[in-house]
This record gives sequence, C-alpha cells and structure tokens, in this order.
Amino acid sequence: MVMGVRDATPAEGAGPPPRVSVLGSVSCEIDSEPVDLGPRRQRAVLARLVAGQGRVVSTDRLIDDLWNGEPPPKALAGLQVQVSNLRRVIEPWRPPRAPATVLVSEQPGYALRLPRAAVDAWAFESVVAAAEPVEPVRRLDDLDAALRLWRGEPYGVFSGETWAQPEVARLQDLRRSAVEQWAALAVDHGQAPQVAQMLPAECEDQPTREEFFRLLALAQYRLGRQADALGTLRRLRSFLADELGVDPAPAIPSPVRAAFSTRSQSDTLTYRVTIGNTALSSSAMCSASNSWVRANASASSAETRLSPSLALANASTRLRRSPSSPSSSAWSSCSSRTSMAAPAEDSRIGHTTSSSTV
Repeated sequence: MVMGVRDATPAEGAGPPPRVSVLGSVSCEIDSEPVDLGPRRQRAVLARLVAGQGRVVSTDRLIDDLWNGEPPPKALAGLQVQVSNLRRVIEPWRPPRAPATVLVSEQPGYALRLPRAAVDAWAFESVVAAAEPVEPVRRLDDLDAALRLWRGEPYGVFSGETWAQPEVARLQDLRRSAVEQWAALAVDHGQAPQVAQMLPAECEDQPTREEFFRLLALAQYRLGRQADALGTLRRLRSFLADELGVDPAPAIPSPVRAAFSTRSQSDTLTYRVTIGNTALSSSAMCSASNSWVRANASASSAETRLSPSLALANASTRLRRSPSSPSSSAWSSCSSRTSMAAPAEDSRIGHTTSSSTV
C-alpha cells in the first residue's frame, strides 16, 4: 500500500465500483459508462476527497477549500446536498436509506472509500512507488500503462485551487520520476525511437532535469543520430552555465566526448570517443574537432584529453582511403581552423581513443 493512501474494497452486494479520474479533467465511470457528476462545486467535492487519498476530510476543511475561505452562511447545508447528490450518482445500486459505502460519513467529515485501482491518481502512484522488485520488462510495461493514465493537467479546472496546488505539484513530480524510469528501461529494451519521440518535450518543459537530457541523448545515439545527441547535451550544458552558472552533474558527459556505447550494470554511462569514424563527413568532423578545441581550452589538466590535431589527422587519413571521402582540401581547411597547442598525445589513439565511466 502506498503511504498515506487508504485502500478499500467494495461492500458485499455492492455493484461495480466507480472509476474516478483526476489525471486530466475530473470524471467518473461505472461499467465503462461515463456518469454526470453535476455542477462545478459538486465535482469539486469529489476531487477534494480524491486529494485526501482516502483519509477523512473534515467538513470545516471542505467548506473552507470549496468556498476559498469565504463560505456563505448556509455552506454546511450546501455541502450536505452536494454529498447526497454525489452518492446517488456514484452509488446507483445503493438501496434508499442504506449507509453509503463509497462516499462515507466519518467524523469529523467525509472520505472516499475505493480500491486504489479505481482512482487513476492513486493507481499511478502505486505503480511509481512500487518497492517490490520485478522483471525489467514487466516494470517497463507497468510504467507505460501508468503513464497512459495521464490525460492532461491533474484535477483539470481545479488545478489552480489552493487546495489542489500541492497535490498537482506532487503528482507532476511523480510523473517526471516515472518518465525517467520508463525511459531508462525503454532505451535498453529496443524502444529508443519511443524515447527519442517523448523526451524532447520533457526536456523543453524541465530544462534543469539532467536525466531527461542524458536519456534523450542516449536514445538518439542508439538510433544513429550522433549529431542530435551532441546537440542535446550541448543545450543542457549551455542552459546550466548561462542560467545557473554550474556544470552538469558527473553522470552527464561533456558534449565534446562525442558518443556513448552502453550503460553498465551499475547504471553508469560508458562513453567512447569516436572521432575518426569513417562515417563522419568533413563538416561533422570539423564541428566535432572545434568542440574538442573549446572544451580542452577550459578543461582541468587532470581530465583525459583528446588532441584535436591527432584526431583530425587520423580521421583524415581514414576518410582519404574511402572512395566517398571528402577532398583533402576540405580537411586542410578544417585543420587550419582547429589548430591549437595540444597536450602530449597518446600513441594508442586511433578509431576509438579511450573509454571512461562517469
């Protein structure tokens, strides 16, 4: 059970439990058929009880929240009418004058008694917070199904209400965590195209969420889009430097380190320098070499460095041997633009210069 969420099972003889949705507009279904929850404040009562996560919400708190701290003289009577109307809608099988089993009265107020699976926000949280270890493929499927529950802004038109704002923020943070978990598993299980399609919007929305950028770049690299992967990491580095004056965390490789190979079992990222790959064009090689020049100018002396001149020379030699290689004049032009004083060169540098784990 998720901490703070009180679970419940339908009473004996009761009909199918209603399914309440708040990950988007507030709505309710019974047997897959939508039900009319009534006017705005009546729907707000149900939404407020969902935000209570199965706990009792006092009548005083409900009145204060629903009328934004300025209740009318007959607010309590109005609340009781709305609760009564909601009960008829979400418990249509309940005999007259029988005690409610879903929207229950419990001192000092009301509570929603439903299984966690019957409320989308509760079900989503249960999946994301699951502590029991499961097979990665099953976990991937669970996260995918949980993310599909989202239809829009949590609590819909009530998302801006004072009572809803903390819950909306909490759910959105849970969703970001779920996206990270899903993407990490998906990119390792042949779903790099889906990750590359989903994460750009997440990166745009959360420009400081470094893991989004790392996973997007990894997915792009797996798809053979090395230039896009480099661009993704450059955008992150530039934003953090310009807006916050910080560098990416160690788990985020510098854009000039070029490419990734695989994630190790310890969930660290292994990357290899691939300057000199015969598939690179002269313009791509110039861009990569220029990036190395800029990075090496500010890098710590303790950091492993690649000599741009040697990388470029190695790449030039390989590409000249290829029938489709660019002309030597193009490489000469590129070399002249990227010349700089280089550190001592490792004689082993070739197609793959070095490997490192961040």
